Amino acid sequence: MDQYLQQNRSDFEAMAGVKKTTEMELRSAETTDEQRLFEWRNLPEILELGSLRRAVSREEHACWFSESLKGELRKLWIVTWNGDPVGQMRFDLSAPDEAEISIYLIPTFTGRGIGIQAIRLGCKLISDKKPDVRVVARVMKENQKSLSAFLKAGFAEQVDPGSDQEGFIKLIWKPRLSIPHNRLTFGEEEEAAVAQVVRSGQWRGGIVLDRLEASFAKKGGVSHAVGVGSGIAALRLSLMALGIGPGDKVIVPAYSCVALANAVLACGGEPVPVDVEEGSWNLSVEACIPAIRKNSRIKAAIAVHTFGYPAPVREIQELGIPVIEDCSHAFGISPLGSMGELAIVSLHSTKLIGCGEGGMILTQDPCLARRVKDARDYTDKPPGAWRLNDKMTDLEAALAECQLARLPQMISRREELAVRYGAFLERLRKQEGVFLPREAAGRIWYRYSIHTGESQEVIDRLQDHRVNAAMPVDNWLEKISEFPVAMKAFRGNVSLPLYPSLTFEEQDAVVSALFDA
Repeated sequence: MDQYLQQNRSDFEAMAGVKKTTEMELRSAETTDEQRLFEWRNLPEILELGSLRRAVSREEHACWFSESLKGELRKLWIVTWNGDPVGQMRFDLSAPDEAEISIYLIPTFTGRGIGIQAIRLGCKLISDKKPDVRVVARVMKENQKSLSAFLKAGFAEQVDPGSDQEGFIKLIWKPRLSIPHNRLTFGEEEEAAVAQVVRSGQWRGGIVLDRLEASFAKKGGVSHAVGVGSGIAALRLSLMALGIGPGDKVIVPAYSCVALANAVLACGGEPVPVDVEEGSWNLSVEACIPAIRKNSRIKAAIAVHTFGYPAPVREIQELGIPVIEDCSHAFGISPLGSMGELAIVSLHSTKLIGCGEGGMILTQDPCLARRVKDARDYTDKPPGAWRLNDKMTDLEAALAECQLARLPQMISRREELAVRYGAFLERLRKQEGVFLPREAAGRIWYRYSIHTGESQEVIDRLQDHRVNAAMPVDNWLEKISEFPVAMKAFRGNVSLPLYPSLTFEEQDAVVSALFDA
């Protein structure tokens, strides 16, 4: 864990009581602020900690203030809290490539975390406007409160302080990372594979697709794999292979991507949402039982390994209906992909294995495999509504083949990051009531989704720290109140950044931001 996180771990609970950043604002100083700043600068508490260590005359202040408003070598801001002026922040362009920050708050507003928020916001604004200028701070050695505030705001002590003023510590601002929710994992292998297909002149599905299908079948422990154009095409073709048509009903998790319902509707069927199990967020077997009893036309179920947690596929099969196993979040560890009558894997860019668009259907049943291929390869066949252009190209297959080869390493890295999240966030679980994702044998860490009170509020606060979290699933249900666990998941689940290329430094920044939030 980086130095910043180590230094501030003990202060996170105290920071939890700070009001929202939106209540603190910075505004440019105006002529009407001159008298206010003159009075502030001569407050005993500010004089004691200031660099001048003496009172400022009215003439001296007037000259300083006039120069400050010109904005050429100095940027002067008023710190406000709920609209009231509570302090001053300024940036002096002390060198062409350096801006020095200075801040004070009037005594009644110190010790609330307002200064930390103001420092972070001011540094970000200056950095955005002048990205080539580094931000520094000089803090008196005996002023431990200011030193602590600057360190919490993201500053680090200069390694070589030789040029510092005597009695002062020079600090350098380390801009916070902008961390995306998803980031692709690829390298020279993907570039070379695609270039080879381009040079071959064989762009549509051919030799590379055949090879990919064989690799997927072997990895999934099944006899047949069929590559198709997208994840939703894989769902739709799997449903059609099972004979789902007009009037038939299919169980889908109430907490799931709308693609499941769309695929059922595309077949003329009716999706039957069923509530999920709390914690795993997978289809609840107990909730499936009454749904099947009430609906004699239920012909199948789609079970998603949500966020990589293994779904109860075999338990649902024991209820007497075939199951399509959705492995888009979980593939690469046995028996995932081999339990359902069919299994599908979305190969969308943000999924566990990505190639832009694409999907794979797995099955042990040669009859089901033939039906899928018959619908996929529609050329020179009688017309049919199920025969659409659902083929995968060799360009996509080449990307997916490289990604599949990387899969063991990517799964291992995801697990390593998930273990670190769990260790760092244990205190949130115990003290703040935040629910961490479940662990399970054979789990794949596609997402690290925590459960909070109100997900959007947490996501917005993380965004203030340049950390991009997300609501992992969008609600598509009209009567969400009928599914209390799914409603809880939609409202409270937050997906944190988790992908193989996430660095420890970035992950530490996510953890720091989450404690602040």
